[in-house]
Amino acid sequence: MNAMRASVYLLAITAIFVAGCSSSESTREPDREPFQLREYETFDPTGFEDPPPPDGFDIEHEVPESLMKGEVGSEEVATGRRQAGFRIQVYSSETRRQASEAVEQAIAWWTANLEDEPAVYLEYQQPRYKVRVGNFRTRAAAQEALLSLKSEFRSAFIVPSMITR
Repeated sequence: MNAMRASVYLLAITAIFVAGCSSSESTREPDREPFQLREYETFDPTGFEDPPPPDGFDIEHEVPESLMKGEVGSEEVATGRRQAGFRIQVYSSETRRQASEAVEQAIAWWTANLEDEPAVYLEYQQPRYKVRVGNFRTRAAAQEALLSLKSEFRSAFIVPSMITR
């Protein structure tokens, strides 16, 4: 019986609340002018120490032309310096110090086991630093190197990557 009485009270309170929220009066905004955007912002350069550059001033920068055109990486791919391939990730950390230690360890392994120049890369992909090795054109070549790397880096694995030729 108490549950039924509670239901009746809840229903009565809800009805009073809903009735209190309704009104017969309409609401209106006071008469105001509509908001309008300016065509441009005003700027006061007197608060700045250096005068603005003269009209026609050319800005020089070291940004590759492909990036200026929005063609990210196309210049490197077109010139043959980079291509799709594989690398082996040997370590990942949120701290640069630990990742740098892993880079040194990877370089030491590379020079002890392979004859060519060490191909060890420290990449940052927020929030982690990733240590990756090699420039393998095929997954099979990366797999062969992975077997050797597993003795030193047990958690190493192959990742698709843009590689340097």
